[in-house]
Amino acid sequence: MMEIKVKIADYKAAEANLIKLGAKFIKDQTHTYTYFNQPRDKVLKITKNDEGIFRTELKLKGDQFVFTKRQKLTKVEATELESDLKKKFGIKKRLTNHARLFELDGYLVSTDQIEGVGQFLIVMGDDPKISFITDKIGLKNPEIVTESFDNL
Repeated sequence: MMEIKVKIADYKAAEANLIKLGAKFIKDQTHTYTYFNQPRDKVLKITKNDEGIFRTELKLKGDQFVFTKRQKLTKVEATELESDLKKKFGIKKRLTNHARLFELDGYLVSTDQIEGVGQFLIVMGDDPKISFITDKIGLKNPEIVTESFDNL
């Protein structure tokens, strides 16, 4: 799984456009992220949402973030892992993301409001392309984000 992140000015306008294009709304979801200190091209975080708690690792590859690990954790495992990672790397930042998920042409597309960071459109799939964002979604000059949210 890979993702491309684009900074947007108005998530409501982006959602209206997605619906106009035939995107199917899936759900609202709130994520709480705990980021740990990592090199600039890597992301290590614990994500909590209504589906559970996950250890997530990503690596930047060009304009995309590639998921290198996504592991579901129990509450006990998550508590132990957070303690271990905090000791090993240190906690860099905690963020809350209010996301709305859509499906469009086989991609998972979300509008994300990251508290204190900004608004984003994220396209996730096996190999999302910038051309999908420019040609299909219609963002002509997308501001591609190649930084993890904890670096913004």
